Amino acid sequence: DTGHDGSSGGVHLPVLMRHADAIRHMHLHDYTDNRDHLPLRTGNLDLDGAVTFAREHSLSVVIEVKALAELTSSVQTLRELGYL
Repeated sequence: DTGHDGSSGGVHLPVLMRHADAIRHMHLHDYTDNRDHLPLRTGNLDLDGAVTFAREHSLSVVIEVKALAELTSSVQTLRELGYL
C-alpha cells in the first residue's frame, strides 16, 4: 500500500523489498504526513517509482481513493503521464 508506507516514514519499504518477488497486488494512492488515500500527484508519493515497480513485477493495481472525482482525476493523471 503506497500511501500507508509513505505516511509511516517508509518503515515498511525494506520489508516489502525483501519480499518483492512475492508481491502480486498494489493499492496505489498518494499521501501527505497526515492524510492517506489522496488522488495521485497531490501528495508525496513517488508515482514513477510505484508504477515502475508495478510494471516490473506484473502487479494488479487498484487506485485507492475515497470519491469518484478523485478516481477520475487519478486515472487522468496516469493517462497524461503515459502510464495508461
